[in-house]
Amino acid sequence: MILTIALGTWMLNAYPQEVSESTSSQSIASLLNEQPEKEKKKSVQSLTIGGGPAWISSKVYTPRDVYTSRSGIEMMAEYDCVFSRGLGFGAMIAYNHTNYPDDCKLGQLFLGPSLVYAGYIGMRCWAKVDVGLGYTNCDDGFSIQSGVGIKSSLAFTYMILPKFGVGVHLLSFSSFLGNRSAKYPGSEDDVNGIARFGVSVGLRFQY
Repeated sequence: MILTIALGTWMLNAYPQEVSESTSSQSIASLLNEQPEKEKKKSVQSLTIGGGPAWISSKVYTPRDVYTSRSGIEMMAEYDCVFSRGLGFGAMIAYNHTNYPDDCKLGQLFLGPSLVYAGYIGMRCWAKVDVGLGYTNCDDGFSIQSGVGIKSSLAFTYMILPKFGVGVHLLSFSSFLGNRSAKYPGSEDDVNGIARFGVSVGLRFQY
């Protein structure tokens, strides 16, 4: 998670985010100022939807067994609001579905706000890094456990049109689910949580 944030921040700072007036239609500054004085935007808002593969990297405990890492499917939707200096806020809902042996189907939900840093790299590539804290739950077919989730992401979007682009998200989630039920195997010293990462390809709509 720390590597994701650091890499994204470095890439955003490694390139100038201001371009000449003749080509500034793709920069944040021009997006905020291309309208008449009375109608200037104060922020760039966007909605992203996507999905792709994901991998659980931690152990998963169920009453039947203890499972190791396994791949699944990740789906997400995200709203962002970025101000002229590149800082902003957002909110994400993400759902992961993973099948394990013995007909164990694991579903994980994350919902929460995030702190965003974003900007253009070049003319058409929108880059974003964020970190968030929110609600998470895990349904393994035996019980539903709820707790706190931490997420981070690094995203790159190629803007095909001024208000529409296609991009990729590198996602990381860690969930902490409180005390483990006595019917679940494992030591009491083990952290009751799940870590996963994924790659989501999706569409970005800017307005």
